[in-house]
Amino acid sequence: MGAASVLQHLSASLLLACALLSGVWIRRGLSQPPGPGGIPLRIMFFTSNGGELFNSSGAVPAVDLALKDIAASPGVLGRYSLSYTTVFDSRCNRTHVLDIFYDQILSPNATQYLSVLGCGCSPASEPVAEIVHYYNLPMMSYVSSSDTLSNRVRFQSYFRTDLTEINNPPAYAALVAQYGWRRVAIVSQNENTFNSIKGTLENELTKVGVSFEEYNFMTGDTRIFQEVFTNETGNYRIFILNMYSSSARKFICESIWQDKPYEYVFIVPGWYERRWWSAFRGDIRCSDNEMRAAVNQSTFGALQFPSPAMPVHPALGLNATEFDKQYEEEADSLNYDKSSSAPLAFDATWALAFAMNATAQMIEEGQYANCNDPSYEGEFVPLEEFTYSNSKMLCLLLYNLQRTNFIGVSGEVKFDGTGTRIGNTVRIEQYRANEANGRFFRRQIATYRDEGPPFVYEEGESDETVWLDGIPPDGTPQEQIRGVETGLVVVFYMLALAGLVCAGICLIFNVAFRKTKIVRLTSPNLNYLIIAGACLLYLSVFFLTYPLSDDITTLTVLCNLRFWLSSIGYTLCFSVILAKMGRVYLIFNNPTPKKKIPKDWMLLIPIGLFNVVMLLMLIIPTAIPQTRFVPMKTNDTEHPPTTMEDGIELQYFFYRCTANDDVLTAIVIGYLLLLQLVAVFLAFHTRKVKVKALNDSKYIAIIIYLTSLLEIISAVIYFGLEDYQNAYAALLAISIIITASLFIGLIFVPKMILLYKDPKGENVFTSTNFPSTVDKTNALERKVKELENRLSAYKTQNTLQREDVKSTSENGSDRKSYGVDQEVMKDHETKI
Repeated sequence: MGAASVLQHLSASLLLACALLSGVWIRRGLSQPPGPGGIPLRIMFFTSNGGELFNSSGAVPAVDLALKDIAASPGVLGRYSLSYTTVFDSRCNRTHVLDIFYDQILSPNATQYLSVLGCGCSPASEPVAEIVHYYNLPMMSYVSSSDTLSNRVRFQSYFRTDLTEINNPPAYAALVAQYGWRRVAIVSQNENTFNSIKGTLENELTKVGVSFEEYNFMTGDTRIFQEVFTNETGNYRIFILNMYSSSARKFICESIWQDKPYEYVFIVPGWYERRWWSAFRGDIRCSDNEMRAAVNQSTFGALQFPSPAMPVHPALGLNATEFDKQYEEEADSLNYDKSSSAPLAFDATWALAFAMNATAQMIEEGQYANCNDPSYEGEFVPLEEFTYSNSKMLCLLLYNLQRTNFIGVSGEVKFDGTGTRIGNTVRIEQYRANEANGRFFRRQIATYRDEGPPFVYEEGESDETVWLDGIPPDGTPQEQIRGVETGLVVVFYMLALAGLVCAGICLIFNVAFRKTKIVRLTSPNLNYLIIAGACLLYLSVFFLTYPLSDDITTLTVLCNLRFWLSSIGYTLCFSVILAKMGRVYLIFNNPTPKKKIPKDWMLLIPIGLFNVVMLLMLIIPTAIPQTRFVPMKTNDTEHPPTTMEDGIELQYFFYRCTANDDVLTAIVIGYLLLLQLVAVFLAFHTRKVKVKALNDSKYIAIIIYLTSLLEIISAVIYFGLEDYQNAYAALLAISIIITASLFIGLIFVPKMILLYKDPKGENVFTSTNFPSTVDKTNALERKVKELENRLSAYKTQNTLQREDVKSTSENGSDRKSYGVDQEVMKDHETKI
C-alpha cells in the first residue's frame, strides 16, 4: 500500500474513533437474503429511510428484484452471487453516512465490498462519493441529482442513473410557459442539490418571459412559508418547490391553512417518493383528505428520465410494465413506501452487475485496457480477491462502467465523462386521483426535450384533460385597457364633426362670394388656408382616443398623427392670421411717404416659411426613435383597482402618448409661443386702426389674444393632466375645437352678416369712429349753402343801409357786423 493510501486509512480511522467517542451509532437496515450459490460479491447499499429531508427507502424492493433477476441470468456473473449485507440508513445526513461508511471499511473483520450503491440522497452521496475512490471502490447512485456531483475532479469514481438536477429548470420553464403563466414564486431549500440549479432556473424562466420572486429557507426552519402566502405584493398562485419532499409537504399544508378561494399550483422534483404528500408521518397539521385535495391535479413533477419506449435488455428478464407490477407487489409485501426512483435503482443495480461481469471477463481473457500502468497499484485478480488497495481493479471497473450502454426499465442507460447519465428528456407528470377507486397516481402528461418542441403532450392529453375546470390564473393582476368615457367621446366627436360642417360652409361661402367687395377685401385666397388648418384641427380631435388594443405599431402611428395634425393645422391657421396682421402693421406704421401695400401672393412667402419650419420640426424628431411619440401604458388614476371573485386584482390602464425625450414637444411649443408673441406685438401696435376697408383686422386681433390664452391652457392640460385620461381628453378636445372655431368663426361669420346687410358693399368704407370723405362732403355742402343764404341776407341789408345815409351810427354798426360775417364766411370757405 502506498504512502497516500496509508495516510487516507489513518485519517479515516481517526474520524471513526471521533465518531464512536461522540456517541454516534450506526443504524442498519434489513439484510438481503444470500444468493443461490456462487461466490459472494457484496455491495454497500444505502438508502435514506426518512430523516428530516428525504425518504428513498422505496428503492429497496427494486434492488431486491434486480438482484433476483441477476442471479437468474446465466450470462451475467455466472459463478458469482451479487448481494448486499444490510440496507444502511444514511438519514440523508452527511456525518451519519460517513460514520457508517468508515465503520464498514475500517472495522476489524468487516465485509469486503466491491462497490457502493447509494446513498439515497445528494447530501449523503456527496461526502461518500468524494472519498470512495481512495478505497478503490466504484459508487453508483440512483437518486442523487445534485449538479455538484458532476465534478469529476472531486468525485472520481462516481456514477448515477438519474439525470442531474440541472435538467429540471428547462422543463419547469416549459411547463410554466405552456399554460401562459407569467409570474411564479421559487421557494428553495438551502441545500447543495437545490442551490446548484437556482441560477439556471432563473435564466430559463427569464428566457420565456416569466417574472419570479425567490424565497430561501434553512432546513428545518419553515417560518418563511407563511410569509410567502401573506406577502401582499406577491399574491402568487404558481410555486416551484425547489426542496425535499418533507419540506414540500409542510409548504402545501400551509397553503391549505390560508383558506383562500382560489387554487394553487405546485411544481416539484419528480423523484419524490410515492405518497410524499401524505399526513401519516404526523409532521403536518393537515389531514390526508385535505392534502389529497390540494395535490390533486394541482401538482406536477419533473422526472429526469425518459419513458422506456424501446425493448429492454434481454438479460433483465422483464420489461417496464412487468417491473411496475412486480415492484408494487414487492413493495407491499415488504411494507415499503413506493418510490418514483425505483426504476433508477433497478437499472443502477444492473449497471453494476454488467460492469462487474465485463471486468471478470477481461481479467479471464487477460485484457486490461489502459489499466496496466505502473502508476496503478495492485494486480489484476478475480473479483472475489479485490481489496481496497487495488487501484488496477478500480481502473477496470470504471472502464467498464463508462462503457455501459443498455436499455433498462427507465430507458437507455449510458454515462457521460462525469459519470452522469446521458439524457435530454424529462417526463412531466401530474398527480391525479382515480375517480373510480379513489387511488392516487402519477400520470405522465407530457415530455420535455431540449430539441424540437420543448413541451409535447402524451397521446390523449391536452390542456382540457390536465385542467378540467380551465387553466388556473397565476395571480398576475389582470389588466384592462380603458378608453375615454363614451359620453365624452360622443360629445366632442359631435362638436368636431359640427366644426367640419361649419368649415365646409365657410369654404362654400368663400368660393361663392370671393368676387364681392366685402369678401375680396378679406383676401379669400388666404382664407382657404385658414379653412384647411381648421379642418386639420378638428380632425385631430378624433385621435384623442385610441382603440383598445395592444398593437404598439398602430398606436405609435396614431400618436404621431394626432400631434402632426394639431401642430400643422394650428400653424397653418395662425401663420395666415399673423401675415394679415403684419400687413396692417406695415400700412399704418410705415414711415416712408410712399406706402406699398403687400399683395396676397407676397403674404404667401412668410406663411410658407412658417409652415416649412414647423414641418422640419416635426419630421426630424419623429424620425429619431428617442424623440418620437410612442404609446405608454399608464395607470388609470380615475379608476382604482378592483378585486374579482377569484381574488385576482383587476387593474385599469390607458395608453397616453409620450416621448422618451420631450425635446420635440418643447421645440414645437416654443416655436408656437414665439409666433404668438410676435402676433401679440403686432396686435398691440395696431389696436387703434379701425378702418373698415381692412374689415377683418379687429377680429384678427381678437383671435390672436384668445388663441394665446388657449395655447397656454392647452400646455397646462398637456403637462398637468396627462395621467387623467378623461379630463385630459375632454379639456384638450374643447381647447382645440374652440381654437379652430375662433379661426373660422371670427373670419367668416362677420363677413356673412355684413354681406347680408350690405350685399353690394356700398358702405364698406364707412366707419363708426371717424367720418368718411362722403360724410364730410355732405356736411360741408350744407354748411356752404347755409353761409350763402346768410351772405345774401347780408348783402340785402347792406344795400338798405347805404340808402340810409343819414344813419351814420347804424352804418358803422352794420359795417362792423358785415365785416364779422365776412370773416366767418371766409373761415367756412377755408374749411371747405
